[in-house]
Amino acid sequence: MIPWKKYLAAIVSIVALVTMFGAGATMALAQGPEGGPGKGPGGGAGGEVTAVSSSSLTILTPNDESLTVKFTDKTEVRLVESGSDGSLSDIDVGDQVRVHGLRNDDGTIEARMIAVEPEGDRLGGRVTEIDGTTITVETRDGEATLTVSDSTTYRDRDGAASLADITEDSFVMAFGELDDDGSLSARLVMVGGGPGQGGGPGGDGQHPAGPPPGPRPERGSEQ
Repeated sequence: MIPWKKYLAAIVSIVALVTMFGAGATMALAQGPEGGPGKGPGGGAGGEVTAVSSSSLTILTPNDESLTVKFTDKTEVRLVESGSDGSLSDIDVGDQVRVHGLRNDDGTIEARMIAVEPEGDRLGGRVTEIDGTTITVETRDGEATLTVSDSTTYRDRDGAASLADITEDSFVMAFGELDDDGSLSARLVMVGGGPGQGGGPGGDGQHPAGPPPGPRPERGSEQ
């Protein structure tokens, strides 16, 4: 079984990649094992913001590593929820972010791009069935469902998308609120490609099952 941390890292990468490509950016995220920072010019990381200053962030990665992310005049901030540009003032303690930039010898990262993830519960996985406004996805714990409505926003790597862009075997990441029956009422759905379209977390078009529906994992807990 693939460890949950690797599922989380893959899914968060899909969210950030969709956002960045939708913004017309040409960079790709690089990361180390289980969401840790990569090496050199393509260094990247993701995690929860634990501190914010006038020129830097501190984030805690899924494997409990605290990293300093330096903010420069060339750093771009993308807000996944709205698909718009942001700034350092839009980032608060408790936010989940993905960072791409230059990893320095001292372990800090000079950020070129920071993607701020939406708040709320999440559900991601490979789509196995679409029945009207109900979408069934395969997660690591089996099948789960998400429901969409007229107010749901969709986004793919080209920008704005729609329910019609979601097909069986495509990979989705949805943000919203969990209902009493365990399904997720989706406020935002990020749409990745299907097999053979290069949209998978591994870049080969093959999607692993995503996470079961639920809130963000607690910091410091075993993933």
